[in-house]
Amino acid sequence: MQSRRRLFRLAALGLAPTWRALGLAPAIAQTQQNLGDDVVAVVANASAMTIVDVTARLEAQMSSYLEESGLARRERAKELAVARGSADVPVNASNPDWVRFRSLAYERAYADAQTSYLTSQSLRVVSNVANGLFRAAGEEPPPFDEGPERAEGQLNDLFRKLVGVADARVTQLLREANIDPQRYEVASPPQRYVQLRDAFRRTTIRRAIGELSGMLACKTFEGHNGQGDFVISVIAVVSPRLRDFAQEVRRRRGDLEPNLARAGDPETIISNKDDLVRQFGVRQLFDSEGNPVLVGFGQWAAGSFGANAGTAVMASLDRAAVSQARAMADAALGYFLSSNAGYEETSTVGDAVELAVNRMPNNDVLPDGAATPALLDGLRKQFQARSSAELVGLTDLGGVWRHKHPVTGRDIVGVVRMWSASGERATRALRERRPAATAAPGTTPPNGAPGNSSGRTLMRSEDF
Repeated sequence: MQSRRRLFRLAALGLAPTWRALGLAPAIAQTQQNLGDDVVAVVANASAMTIVDVTARLEAQMSSYLEESGLARRERAKELAVARGSADVPVNASNPDWVRFRSLAYERAYADAQTSYLTSQSLRVVSNVANGLFRAAGEEPPPFDEGPERAEGQLNDLFRKLVGVADARVTQLLREANIDPQRYEVASPPQRYVQLRDAFRRTTIRRAIGELSGMLACKTFEGHNGQGDFVISVIAVVSPRLRDFAQEVRRRRGDLEPNLARAGDPETIISNKDDLVRQFGVRQLFDSEGNPVLVGFGQWAAGSFGANAGTAVMASLDRAAVSQARAMADAALGYFLSSNAGYEETSTVGDAVELAVNRMPNNDVLPDGAATPALLDGLRKQFQARSSAELVGLTDLGGVWRHKHPVTGRDIVGVVRMWSASGERATRALRERRPAATAAPGTTPPNGAPGNSSGRTLMRSEDF
């Protein structure tokens, strides 16, 4: 029997991920029952993928993308900076609010990437170390101190009178309520005296402040463990060209030269709804005339007030979800064009061994437990970013889209917001009641199971 269990344990470790796909789950479950509960535990652990495993797979996928796209090579050549960020979706896909938590997970992942870039540019580190040893001289701990109610002096006399009046009033109220006041008499707590303390503490503060304009989340990734737990990861890029482009969009009021070699159709990005579900952040594209275009992606979901909410309520919730998605897309565009951020992290670590005694109200001295080591492990992080940018001629690309998530089936509502140089020129001309100017033509330059997914690559390496 022991050899059979050992053999089954080895098979479980190697074949567990494929049982469900092969339709062998019922037979395997019966075999587990026959072999015992210990094998059941082993099989369960072997078939489950942790969030740490999902994150590791996403890291590998991102590394492959960076190498294949050429961004890793350009980063090694110091032509641009690449930052990564990841965040767990804090609720399981069975939660009705999963779509909204998923959108916020992207925001957290992007903030993680922003923090990584910010701290790599300039970081101020302040650290303090304290190492101390204290040992009492060995004398008897002081007698029990009963506090100011027993001390002499005019002020303490007044304090004792006030306490006595309050105590008498509380006693009277308890008796009026047929409650025995003695049930609520609390003995004075013991007084603790440290006899030995050996402690170490290190506190480190890390601060970074900088500009994030021109930072673009170029690709997003999504992984899950097959059991409804998801992780969102993002790759963000900053380059001198992107910074200059963001500055030109702010300053030149749409008067930007077209790039005829990159002429395309931005509307193609809204044709694949499965792909739209996986697109977050901002991308730079080009329209049919080669004019530069910025698109921002936003997703949200309508809340629910139950089956009896009514059509009017559900329609209002849907409109609110569209507005939230539009706000998220506009915010992403604003952060790309003009943003600043600050980061502060406080880390506290240490250990301590402490031996103490307790002086009881009756003046007995009792030990306060054994001198066991205590560990100090504290961490606080705070990242804040702010953007302020004017976007002229901003429109929805293709209207509002609705789709179910390919893995979870959850309903998602989203928008793609678009700014274009030609659109800004036309909007400004309409406001000022004059014909729209046409930019000068540019010169053509030379030529269910656990899984991961990512949005389509919408930009080339040379775009950054």
